[in-house]
Amino acid sequence: MIDHPKALSALVITRVVRILSVNRGRTHWDCRNREHWAIVVRESGKAVFKSETQQIESNPETVLILPEGISYSFDVIEDGTYILLEFDAEQTGSTILSLPIGNAEKIRKILHRMDYNKIIGHPYHALEQIHGTYEILLTLLRDTQLLYVQKDKQRVIEQAAEYISTHYASNLTNSALAKRCGISEVYFRKLFTQITGNSPITYLHKIRIASAAKLLQEGTLSLSEIATSVGYTNLYHFSSMFKKYMGLPPSKYARLFKAL
Repeated sequence: MIDHPKALSALVITRVVRILSVNRGRTHWDCRNREHWAIVVRESGKAVFKSETQQIESNPETVLILPEGISYSFDVIEDGTYILLEFDAEQTGSTILSLPIGNAEKIRKILHRMDYNKIIGHPYHALEQIHGTYEILLTLLRDTQLLYVQKDKQRVIEQAAEYISTHYASNLTNSALAKRCGISEVYFRKLFTQITGNSPITYLHKIRIASAAKLLQEGTLSLSEIATSVGYTNLYHFSSMFKKYMGLPPSKYARLFKAL
């Protein structure tokens, strides 16, 4: 049973049935017990596919895989064109799979090559059709894996940024933060900068200075107390960083609010 994208690697394709280019088809269709597997590559427009347990949008950013035996309906939301590749396989499935399409041009070229070889009667077109279908599935699986990896990286850095935001007064270092993330220090700095647009230390300073600015506005603590409370052990360093990010020394910033 094929019910997850990773399981597609075990799919045994026995025959490609047909490739259809659809410009304008039905706006609504109910399908009961689908006869063949199908790959839906939408070039434009949108449609919504519904099964008993799913509701999935078909659009140019995703490819849908409809398993043999599934029952579903679809409604066109925005008219457009799509390519339908139908094939038979030894396995069945019960879930509509939606995969990100990272290389749409490559997939279209494979489909057009498959269609052309069939039209001209290529001597090995049946094998070529099966090979092309596997090639499409492999491309989609690689794109999916890349997307998951990118999301995992972003999640790790978001957690690090959240930790900085709540522990900015502590003695945080790149080495300690990288260790919390389970990656090397060099890779941590590179990934953090890539995702947030700031180096980890710059991000830390910005959080500290923003917190210090709020305390200065309240006017209840001395400069030394504020510097210590946000993580600076040296008043001169605190003043230097405050002026760098706020454009004026903390003492002058505080006077602005005393005058109000």
